[in-house]
Amino acid sequence: MFRILFYLIFGILLISVLRGVLGFVARLFSNATVGPERRATPQPEALKKDPVCGTFVAPSTAVRVEKGGQTYFFCSTACRDKF
Repeated sequence: MFRILFYLIFGILLISVLRGVLGFVARLFSNATVGPERRATPQPEALKKDPVCGTFVAPSTAVRVEKGGQTYFFCSTACRDKF
């Protein structure tokens, strides 16, 4: 009975260690195959305030209007039309 319990605990510990080592090696390999431009964490873009409703929007998804040499960013076409 003691022998079975010993082998069971030893097996569980062995599997846990092997999973940890294989996960570590897999992370090293995946980082080695990815270029430095993909490893960098993307920086969030600065949000712009909609002049009509006051909502903050990302410039990449905003509706834009250029007026008097200045660019205005809107959350929707409805806010742009009100402007």
